[in-house]
Amino acid sequence: MKYIFFLLFAFTNFYSFSQTAEQLSQKAVEAGNANDNKTALKLIDKAIKINPSNSRYYCIKALAFYNNGELKNSLETLKSAEQLFPNDANIYLLRANIFSNESALDYALRECNIAFDLAQDDTLKQSILLLRSVIKINSRNYNGAYEDLKAILKLDSNNVGALINLGGVCGEIGKNDETLHYLKRALEIDSTAYGAYANIGWVYQEQGDYKTAIEYYTKYINSDNDDAAIGYSNRAYNRLKLGDIKGAEEDVALSIKLLPKNAYVYKVRGLIYLEQNQKDKACEAFKTAIDQGYTQLYGNEVLDLQKKNCAD
Repeated sequence: MKYIFFLLFAFTNFYSFSQTAEQLSQKAVEAGNANDNKTALKLIDKAIKINPSNSRYYCIKALAFYNNGELKNSLETLKSAEQLFPNDANIYLLRANIFSNESALDYALRECNIAFDLAQDDTLKQSILLLRSVIKINSRNYNGAYEDLKAILKLDSNNVGALINLGGVCGEIGKNDETLHYLKRALEIDSTAYGAYANIGWVYQEQGDYKTAIEYYTKYINSDNDDAAIGYSNRAYNRLKLGDIKGAEEDVALSIKLLPKNAYVYKVRGLIYLEQNQKDKACEAFKTAIDQGYTQLYGNEVLDLQKKNCAD
């Protein structure tokens, strides 16, 4: 499982400008960042009442609804914002982000395309292209993702997110010679770009250098990031390949604890069970991997494992 740099909107992207409304919206941002979304909604409604002509306020409101688990209200808020501000690319970008997070990839791609056509500045275009590349990666359209990521580098050759994702995509389209170039470039620009460690680990994993892969996944796990589950599941695979069953089991358990919906880790768990001649448990793990979307994300490997090892 490769690391993908994913751009998810944060409340801090939506500061406002009108003096009184600004104070309310900043308090709404602070409440949202503290996961107090109900307070954020109350505050931003007051800001909208004072200044209903600022589209950013509606984005704050939609995001607060979404983070409060109210998807329908979030989308309805964005629909209202679209009617009021049909040419604001940020509205479509936020909606694309939400659709992507909900795995509604066709809808997410449509919204990204609209946002890109409306975008006026290069910084916003980069954000849109980055999200669109992630959507294409998750749709297994790696060539399309590669094109979007290269387009970002034309706008900003130091865009670390694009470099990390290029390092993850190149191997999927036969450009292995480019992979480490982009990943090491990302680390030159930002030594804390932990995603590069994960994708470098993947390169060595694919080359069968499991020991070096483990070193990079360990660096990734020890970095200050919220996606350590990816590092644990991949390190588990490499430990398994080196015969460290106990270490692999420990990493699988940590990965599942942090991210129970990680389809990749259940494939690794299944492989561990096969190594232990526990076919029933292996088949149960493979089924969980498929139920969590492994096939859509990574291909037919687990289906093949099922056919080979599991009874109908």
